[in-house]
Amino acid sequence: MLTKIEAAFHRAVVRAHKAGEIDPARNPRALARFLTSSAQGLSVMAKAFPDRTVLEDIVKVTLAALRCRRAVPKSDTRRSRPPASPSRRAYASH
Repeated sequence: MLTKIEAAFHRAVVRAHKAGEIDPARNPRALARFLTSSAQGLSVMAKAFPDRTVLEDIVKVTLAALRCRRAVPKSDTRRSRPPASPSRRAYASH
């Protein structure tokens, strides 16, 4: 059963990898194993601590492990503007 869960997570991670939603440096197999472990741990925690807040905290941390900054494509030469200086922010708020 865990093998099937890991395989499903692996397929999802590979799709996300290809879509640029996960850092290409991350290992899809390792992430799939991490998600499988997290899902099993969440199941155990739900039985031991059926508190929604506790379970939501676990899910938030698990999802945070997957997040990455989306890289700007190499063909995109636009640069982001630096943050406004304090004096510019004060001027802009008037």
